[in-house]
Amino acid sequence: MLIERRAESGSSVIQSAIGQNQRTGRRGLALTMSGRSRTATGRAFACCLAFLMPCLTLVEAISPISVKGAKLYDEEGSQLFIKGVTYAFSYIVDPLLDTSQCQIDAGLIKDLGANTIRVYTVDGSQNHDGCMQAFRSQGIYVWVDLPSPSMSINRINPEWTMQMFYNWSATIDAFAGYDNTLAFTVGNEVIVDTDTSLVAPYVKAAVRDLKAFREQRGYRAIPLAYTANDSVFVRKATAEYFACGDPSEAIELFGVNVYSWCGQSDYYKSKFDELYEEFQDMNIPLAFSETGCNSEERKFSEVAAMLGPVFQAVFSGSVVYTRAQEDNAYGIVKYPESRRVGFPTTLRDYNALSTVFASVNPSGTPRAEYTPSNTAPACPTSAKSEWLVAGDVSGPTISGLDIDTVTARTTIISKTDDATGITAGTGPNGEPLITGSSLSDDSRGQLELAAHAITTGAIVGIVVSCVGAVVFAALAAFIIIRKRRRARQQQQHREGGQAGEKAGFTGPYGGGGDGCAGAAENLKPVLAADSVGYVTPRQELPAEHTTAAYQGYGPPGPYSPYSDSQHVTPMEMEGSLVPPHQPPGGNR
Repeated sequence: MLIERRAESGSSVIQSAIGQNQRTGRRGLALTMSGRSRTATGRAFACCLAFLMPCLTLVEAISPISVKGAKLYDEEGSQLFIKGVTYAFSYIVDPLLDTSQCQIDAGLIKDLGANTIRVYTVDGSQNHDGCMQAFRSQGIYVWVDLPSPSMSINRINPEWTMQMFYNWSATIDAFAGYDNTLAFTVGNEVIVDTDTSLVAPYVKAAVRDLKAFREQRGYRAIPLAYTANDSVFVRKATAEYFACGDPSEAIELFGVNVYSWCGQSDYYKSKFDELYEEFQDMNIPLAFSETGCNSEERKFSEVAAMLGPVFQAVFSGSVVYTRAQEDNAYGIVKYPESRRVGFPTTLRDYNALSTVFASVNPSGTPRAEYTPSNTAPACPTSAKSEWLVAGDVSGPTISGLDIDTVTARTTIISKTDDATGITAGTGPNGEPLITGSSLSDDSRGQLELAAHAITTGAIVGIVVSCVGAVVFAALAAFIIIRKRRRARQQQQHREGGQAGEKAGFTGPYGGGGDGCAGAAENLKPVLAADSVGYVTPRQELPAEHTTAAYQGYGPPGPYSPYSDSQHVTPMEMEGSLVPPHQPPGGNR
């Protein structure tokens, strides 16, 4: 199921070659096999393609990402550096529901040189197979924000409720099965100044419960993230608070939304040197979760710095705000209609960003050579004038929430490097289920190499089996057709050649045909996004987890995000997007 990233380009070349041969084969067959002159070779070739295309589809995949220390790694042990763009549209709550549009956009995003998109809001009650497959086929990871316009931790009146837990855990259920799900954001710019630091325990409570839910389900450890406002007063304390204390309550990825480098700025004018100093000792991965500028001509020099040799030692890449052109003029492509559908036009900034992505390619440290040395920070205290939370304060609990009643849905083994014991649980039918890992890093490396070898061997076995089946089927078809043709010629000879007019031959282009029935239907071009998909697990929740409960309490209105009759902009959510009338950065 796993393909090495180094082989992805080779796979694409193979598929392109097969596609070209397929098209060439069609033209050739159309010219040389009209009527009774269709040859056995042509039918055998059609059968080969019909059998081979599913085999190629089987081996197309993307490597899931996991956390080790302060870095992100794929399953091959290569460090991931995010080259991302935000994927959001005004008045579209969930941009991952339109498969056709995702297929168009995924190709352009890959051509941009990006490997990640960040999505601000999704509807976890819907199916996202089409869009997730479209982005996966282009090697693109998806960073999903869990909060929605009506289900976020409000910085003015914070709360963590059962309804919010149901909503966010349902979204985890909807996306945990995809290998290209990169991370889940639990809070975005909830803390923006000293006063709102009091909201921090509510966010940490959400991290605690969602981590427990993820482990109980048996999902892989998709990182839970917090993305922070770039306030010099609270950003470091915010990172320390969410990374300190009990590991079961700590976040696994910290993002900073930075807009200080704009126009003719540089490393020092934009205070990037201070960013580096503040975060160089963090024990979890860091990323620039938003960066942008709406100057007349963007150079994206800040992105080059974020992916350059200095920051790659501390940060794991950058997400550029934003992709689609809106009223605030931060976009790099423009759609022909206000509905944001169809083929967009690339703007000058698209080419500028593409140039930067192509010119900066950090290699990082291989997983096997990386030994984490940073430890969890001490929790900030209220003795600091900019922070009002007194140490590692426990967040609120939800009355009636019992994580132990959550049903395990998968046998994925957690890859948390600091695990200290293997714990066995039970699956939906009471079968034993491993939900944790106690391997040392050396043992883990050996296990990963073995798993990779097994996976590669399985892939080779599949390909060899497919090729063997193709050869056998082609040979059988050739023999059968040859015999029938010889018999027909003999009959024509006996009957004076009249039988040929009565034969009524139907070949593979007539919907049937000898030796390869229905092969024509299987010769249609196969889009990468139409490959074998996932069956997304569905969450088993109490009876009160109704559609109404998912969408939010109260009557339908402007804050009901999934109502068919309402259009809500993600900008209404706390700190999710930059309002058109307000420049980014600072307390927004």
